[in-house]
Amino acid sequence: SQEGDYPVKLVTTNGLCRDSLEQFLKVRLRQKPILDFSASDTTLCTPAEIDFRNHTQHADSFIWALGNGEVKTGREPANTYPNPGYYDVQLTAISDEGCMDTLTKTDYLHVKARPEARFGHQPEAGCVPLEVHFQNQSRPDSQAQTYTWLIDSSQKVQKTDLTHTFSNPTPQTHPVTLVADNGHCTDSLTKPVEIEGFDGKSTGLRLNYVTVKDDRLIQLDWEPHPWATQYQVVKDRQPLARTDQTTYTDRAVKVDQQHYTYRIRGIDSCGNRSAPGNIGRNILLKGQTNGNEWSELRWLPYQTWPNGIRHYTLEKAGRPGDFESVTHTGDTAYRDEAFFDRRYDSQYYRVKAIRSGEGEITSTSNIVALPYEPAVYIPNAFSPNGDGTNDTFHVEATGIVAFSLTIYNRWGQTVFHTTDPEEGWNGRIDGAQAPQGTYLYNLHIKGNGSKPINRKGSLQLLR
Repeated sequence: SQEGDYPVKLVTTNGLCRDSLEQFLKVRLRQKPILDFSASDTTLCTPAEIDFRNHTQHADSFIWALGNGEVKTGREPANTYPNPGYYDVQLTAISDEGCMDTLTKTDYLHVKARPEARFGHQPEAGCVPLEVHFQNQSRPDSQAQTYTWLIDSSQKVQKTDLTHTFSNPTPQTHPVTLVADNGHCTDSLTKPVEIEGFDGKSTGLRLNYVTVKDDRLIQLDWEPHPWATQYQVVKDRQPLARTDQTTYTDRAVKVDQQHYTYRIRGIDSCGNRSAPGNIGRNILLKGQTNGNEWSELRWLPYQTWPNGIRHYTLEKAGRPGDFESVTHTGDTAYRDEAFFDRRYDSQYYRVKAIRSGEGEITSTSNIVALPYEPAVYIPNAFSPNGDGTNDTFHVEATGIVAFSLTIYNRWGQTVFHTTDPEEGWNGRIDGAQAPQGTYLYNLHIKGNGSKPINRKGSLQLLR
């Protein structure tokens, strides 16, 4: 126990003789390692990452047996434990002078399986009041001790499974989180619950166009809404119809007399309604004439598009269906100085609104027919001699819808009759030349919307 010189004597004998040797042994004492160590944590969840702290004195090299088959050297190693269980840790310390000692801590580390939070829920979306059933599907081997449900990150409920009713009618996404806790570590999973119902205030429904079709119907078209299972068409602030389509044709209209206002409401699967969408109004076109000199067109402005109207296109035709563009304008009135066209008895007009922005969407007005006032020219003589000049007696009439011409001789006998304004008398009676002289005519014509015109007079047939 002390350093110093100690005598050592060796005696040998063979039974008859003996011998001895005595020497001095010099004893020098060396310090044995004093072992101790600790860990950053002794109870963790997988994968456990542990740093070891070495508190050993009087040692310079170390061997660690870390319990999971890992052997490491160094003063303070780190190790990862991927699997749950209890682990022994052994430290062997060696001094420079060869002194060695070992310290073993049995079941020193307790590595627990990390909890894994899992759950399912039905339904995943819907309209209020929405009752949702949450089923805990966490791993049973994770040894979770408590389960906590967080609704909207604020409301907490400690239960294994959960049933919750969402009653706030405002459409939104509700995050629901399940936290699994085994006393040392946690795991969490968050999933959304979508409230998709209408609350009577929000809308998002947008009319694309309101247009007159076939000059007797009004057709509506609107954007679909993901929450809507049906749509309600509102006409002049009164419910008109329900449909599951995104188009509707209104047949109960007088397109040439009234300006109608339409809006669309969405109806969700629970019967909740949205607020009405944007307003849509058809174009009502009216027209008047100043004799056959000019026509004046006026229309009520179209209303639907949020970006407004790029322009209006006024079209006209001598016959329905043959419309051609007359002008593009931003106004809602136009005077047509080129109104009269003797080829026709009326002019037909319509207006198209062109949406401003990308994608050409149009809305068409009703058709306005403006008849010409009847115009008649009656010659007083003709010469059917075959020279190509004035060979027929022909009444020129425009703006008429009914025509009747009868010619009599001086004895009151009918020599010619026609209801075709393009047909004239060639001066023959039953194929033979009529004699030169004076003849009488009786003309009846009628124009669109005008009173009948009757003309009587005489004409000269010259040979």
